[in-house]
Amino acid sequence: MGGNSFNGFIKIYNLNDKELKSIKNSHIAYTIDSFYDKISSKNYLIVGNEGHITSYNSSNWREYYSYNDKDTYNFLYRPIIFEKDRVTKLIESTINGEIRIWDFNKRCILSKIKIGKEYGVGGICLWNDNYLFVASRNKAVNLVDLERNKIINQFKHYHGVSIVKKVYHPKYGECLISKETHDKNHKHFGLMKLWI
Repeated sequence: MGGNSFNGFIKIYNLNDKELKSIKNSHIAYTIDSFYDKISSKNYLIVGNEGHITSYNSSNWREYYSYNDKDTYNFLYRPIIFEKDRVTKLIESTINGEIRIWDFNKRCILSKIKIGKEYGVGGICLWNDNYLFVASRNKAVNLVDLERNKIINQFKHYHGVSIVKKVYHPKYGECLISKETHDKNHKHFGLMKLWI
């Protein structure tokens, strides 16, 4: 995806504003995060590019792997990485309405979970090692059982949902916040809901 104004470099700075490294990135990067893999005892930089996710090994800042499924296209939301049963897993949402779960170190897809056909899915939120909440453009927040790889519940909205996040409320404890997509045509700013 060359030739647009977003291409360039990923720059790494210390807390004193000193540039430590510049990594050439030939794709449009939307999210950048870090991850410490307890299994390999290594730090990684995780870059959510348009169309795929790239991980970089922080010991040499070289590309570790590009997570790219040719059949589908990833959405522009931050992926989730976690460890379960001695396997480091990377979860991403896609524009074709599915969730992909990768083995981070073996670089293979462990499973695909279909959420909806139209408009894709939005943000994702890991509730714990067994459950994932998925914001969906089909007017729902979906609760996915990661053991069975299927939707086990839905929480309805009036419009498509783009953001879902786990928060701690001082009165109710662990809660979920979901936000609808802003829609200029329907003149709404995106209703937020707190689920307890």
